[in-house]
Parts: sequence; C-alpha cells; structure tokens
Amino acid sequence: MERRSLSHWVEILSADTVKNVTDAMISVTSKDGSGKRAALDGYVVAGKTGTAQTVDEKTKRYSQTRYISSFGGFPVGVSPKLVILAVLDEPSRPTYYASETAAPLFKEILNAAVTRYAIPSVGELQIKPLASKDNLKKRKEEAIALSQAHPEPTVPLELLGTSPQGKKVWRMPSLRGLTVQEASALFDDTRVTIRTQGAGVIEDQTPNAEQKLIEGETVSLRLGF
Repeated sequence: MERRSLSHWVEILSADTVKNVTDAMISVTSKDGSGKRAALDGYVVAGKTGTAQTVDEKTKRYSQTRYISSFGGFPVGVSPKLVILAVLDEPSRPTYYASETAAPLFKEILNAAVTRYAIPSVGELQIKPLASKDNLKKRKEEAIALSQAHPEPTVPLELLGTSPQGKKVWRMPSLRGLTVQEASALFDDTRVTIRTQGAGVIEDQTPNAEQKLIEGETVSLRLGF
C-alpha cells in the first residue's frame, strides 16, 4: 500500500464551530451538567454522555433492559492533548445512565493519565518545587491504584556518607522512564528540591546517574514522551 503525505491542511470545521461545540461540551461537565461527575479539579473538561440501548439477539429489536453507557471528552488547554472515551457494556442495574457510570470512570482515567504523565493543570507552572510529603504520598497511591499498567519502579537512593559541611551525600540513581511522582518519592526527607520542565516521563536529569547528590541541592528533570 502506498502512503502519501498531505501537501496541505484541509479545514474540516471553522474555528467558530470548534469553539461553540467545545463550549457546549464544557457545559456538560459544569455543576449543573449531565456529566458533572466527569469533572476533575484543576482542569477544564469538555465531554458528552451517551446512553444507548443494545440490540436483543433473539428479538432483533432494541432491548429494554440492556444498555451501553459512554462518556467521551478531553481536558481543554493542556499539553500534550488527550482524548478519552470510557465505555461500559451493560453496566450493573439499577444505575445504567452514563452520567452515573461512564462519567465517573472517565474522571478516574483522566486522573490516572495526568498523574502518570505529570500534565499540569490549567494555569499551573511547568517548573515547580517538590510537593509536600503528604501530597506526594497521596498522588503516588492514586497512580498505583488507577494505572496498574505502570507499576512503580524500584530505584535505590544509596547514601555514600557526609560532606565536610556535615551534609548527607547520595549516589544519584537513573530516573529515566519514571514519572515525576515516582522520582520525587525517592527524595522524601532528603531536603532535595525537584524542578521539572515539560510533561510526560523523565527523559533527562541533572545531576546525571552515578554522580554525587548533596543534601539541599536541586534535581532538574526534563520530561517528554
């Protein structure tokens, strides 16, 4: 099969149409919207609920007892861009409406994605200091519970001794491939500051692996996909 690249972009929808549809989808996740349970604090979520009857294999007609519930949407204004479709085939009765089933599932998936890939919320700075110990612990637990496909790697932080100034000295481990949350958890109680740039998993680090890390220093992490 021959593959050809497009020589130019073709506009399918006008900018005004895209904005109007997006605004309408944002209203779905507002406090009065049918998909309010898909909303995630810190993010502007646009989406649409869907509740449909399935076809009864025996009668070949729409079933009155079997449904498919779905919620499709995306967080607005984030980078990288995400589109998520959560679908439940025959959710447990008596609750089968998408607003009560697929919308909360969408929220869990979105929360797992932004946690796993350290996607900043709207207005959040790309470079930020190390979060509090309690917050790191909470986000670490959420990442493990909601993203079983990415178990937390085990990376040792080896203590080498102390500096002439009495500060602890560690051997810097390789953090490549970890999330910010996974890496930050290694430095609990070390008085080390974490600075990040970008979104995704860790691609580069300073200090490099095997170099010395002294208590009170800053670890800089560059993220990507």
